[in-house]
Amino acid sequence: MRIMDAGFKAQIDAIIEAHGYGGRNRTWGKMTLFWSMVGQALGFNAPYALAVKELQAAGRKCSSSTAAFCKARAKFPEELLDLLLNFTAGFAAQNPLLLRRVLHIDGVSFTLADTPTNRAQYDTPSGLAEGCGFPVMSALAVRAAATGAFLALFPGNWKTHDFRLFIAAISFFQPGDIIVADRAFCAYTSLAWLRSIGADMVCRLHQRRKVDQSTAKRNASGDWTLVWKKGAHSAKSPVPAEQLESFPDELAVRVVKSSEQRKGFRSKEIFIATTLLDTTLYPARLIRDLYQGRWKIEEAFRDLKDSMNYGFIRSRSPASVIKTLKVALIALNLVRAMGATAARRHRVHWERISFKGAAVSIRLFLIHRL
Repeated sequence: MRIMDAGFKAQIDAIIEAHGYGGRNRTWGKMTLFWSMVGQALGFNAPYALAVKELQAAGRKCSSSTAAFCKARAKFPEELLDLLLNFTAGFAAQNPLLLRRVLHIDGVSFTLADTPTNRAQYDTPSGLAEGCGFPVMSALAVRAAATGAFLALFPGNWKTHDFRLFIAAISFFQPGDIIVADRAFCAYTSLAWLRSIGADMVCRLHQRRKVDQSTAKRNASGDWTLVWKKGAHSAKSPVPAEQLESFPDELAVRVVKSSEQRKGFRSKEIFIATTLLDTTLYPARLIRDLYQGRWKIEEAFRDLKDSMNYGFIRSRSPASVIKTLKVALIALNLVRAMGATAARRHRVHWERISFKGAAVSIRLFLIHRL
């Protein structure tokens, strides 16, 4: 429980205070407003009325209407939410034993409220009659493999492919990062671009690429090194022509074969592509373990969309949708950080800590400190 003690809360309050953001509303001051938004998120995407009632239950005088809360929330700066998301992600990701940062990336979608502003920004699924359905927002999520904390969310239109979102977010990654992804991101441009900044990728081999063992260098059984050649630039490619020109004409890529064994099913062979070429530092077993851990981001989406009830976003404007999701990610990171603290205290893996139990505990803590 020490993760949410007064000292940690004071660190977040200091970030909010240092930002210089201020508001005239005495009831919904910036500290009260932020922690009320987090409490509402930990209330599993509860209505805004919950924030008002909790403030009243804490002994604060305020109107029962949600109008003042909504107006104050709309003025809360998005860049401040980014700072707080980075802080909570960094705090949750503290791990002195990890030499390189391993990040899981994947696309995720959210159904939005059917409003004119949301429809103007985001498309509805194809195959529906005009005027039917709800707008859907897609996004690229970045998650720390060591702790389960979300580091960033890059929104896009429902029709935007995950690879385009990845290219738009390429500047987020740092030298030394190991990016783990599915085969939608397996392309020469993504691997070459990450190598140009000193990062590496581990992903499933794209279905259109085959392992030609006659030309590949065999490292060990089920482990080869191939050479991928740079293709010509396409007008539809999200990669700028000048950026593609800066990449080498050839790129060494390692491919590792992995067999999935499930009781009652046939064994399934998959091929994993990576730019981690050193077979001594990164044996094939490690490559397989890194990729198999990618499924954890799908479980994190389940926590966000099902456990926290954010599969449907009730916000009525695109700007409010982004704020809602960033507050939800901050709340999720606080839960992960608390779980990590409890896991260290009780000497168990952090994934053994109940997600909902930790969320309820933090929310009860906040109610008494509004």
